[in-house]
Amino acid sequence: MLASPAAWSHSPSGLGLPGYGGGLSSPSQDGALGLVLNPAAAHPDQAQVLIDAGFLRYHYGYALENQEPVPDASQDLLPYLAAAVPLGPVGLGLSGGLPYARSGSSDPQGPNRFHTIVGRLMLMEVDASLAWQATPWLTLGASARGGQTRYRSIVAIDAGAMVNSLLDQPLAPVGDPLLEGTRSVESAVGWAWGWTAGARLAWDTGLAFSGGYRSPTRTTIHGPVQITPSNDLNMSLEGELTGTFAFPPEVFLAAAIPIGPAELDLEGGWIGWGSMATVHQQADSVTIVSDDPILTALLASYGLDDPALLGTLETEGVYGLGDMFTMGVAARFPVAPQWRMLTGVYLAQAAMGTEYLAPGNFDYATVDGRAVASWQPYEKVSMGLSGDWIHYRGRTVTDSIYAWDNTVDEGPALPPAEGEYWFRMFRVGLTVMMEL
Repeated sequence: MLASPAAWSHSPSGLGLPGYGGGLSSPSQDGALGLVLNPAAAHPDQAQVLIDAGFLRYHYGYALENQEPVPDASQDLLPYLAAAVPLGPVGLGLSGGLPYARSGSSDPQGPNRFHTIVGRLMLMEVDASLAWQATPWLTLGASARGGQTRYRSIVAIDAGAMVNSLLDQPLAPVGDPLLEGTRSVESAVGWAWGWTAGARLAWDTGLAFSGGYRSPTRTTIHGPVQITPSNDLNMSLEGELTGTFAFPPEVFLAAAIPIGPAELDLEGGWIGWGSMATVHQQADSVTIVSDDPILTALLASYGLDDPALLGTLETEGVYGLGDMFTMGVAARFPVAPQWRMLTGVYLAQAAMGTEYLAPGNFDYATVDGRAVASWQPYEKVSMGLSGDWIHYRGRTVTDSIYAWDNTVDEGPALPPAEGEYWFRMFRVGLTVMMEL
């Protein structure tokens, strides 16, 4: 499973990933360490290259009312690359990684299969930055971002509940095994685009302030969708899925304050996860298909295999994400010749109200404790080993919006999700930075 990100220092709320860019990266920093969010960092004193690999381990689970606890664990390896090159008063930067991701799975025969069987949403992004040193103490920057969004989803459906929800009348039975099927999107892909503007004020004393704005990253995904109304019937609806949404806009502020040989870093930001509160999806050119030759012939004889018959099916995915704030404080200080340490704490609000939590859709307020040991074996090479322990306070759901008898206006027609949810995670990362 990939954690649910906030993108400025990438605290793990919303769809975010902790420690994105490495344990030493921060918008308070110059050069490759600052490109994690601020394009104005693309004008360091010397050319720099940064490579980071982070290993994430998750332990999570839930205990819904009248059900046994469902614990699980998983891990992921996430790379990040950044480079910054000064060219006179201009600087060029390039970075790439996985800023947003969420995925998960559950037993296809288990009680929570209607919330998710397999799910994955991620953005792989490349950020090209241009910085201009307007004065000895002011650098302005802008970047263009582009990437690829990938989506996969398989869930069980109750055709009776779906019909009742659409018609706003209890005409079909709910829970009938004959009316249980699946909705499957094996692979939907789309391109995503956005931009960032930032500024950095820095003085010879080491005092520096940074700030900026990251635009929404808008994307439209396309891929085949298959809806099987009943697993006992050799018949399904097939079409082309289109989903349109935007990863969130962000505002960030940061400061680096020298205190003797040490440095105090302060960070804060706003993340507009409300841009993904709902996601519009539609299936075009929907046809009824079957592998049974007799049933196929019957569909053709009655014209039921004509895409014009069903046309377009539209739905709104309800995720309940909202805007949030995040902040952090860290200290960087020497501990021995060639060795420095960073210790810090980063806080993030939950981006989702408890009523929207479900086995396939969850989020937590977080406290991220970080420690980094940095070693400089050569004048132009440094290495950092980082560890993050991300604490999530468990959440109790007593007001779930999910119910089998929901109408379209009331919420998703899914099993109730009242119960206890818990999550914990740690990250270990290795960062290598070289000056050229």
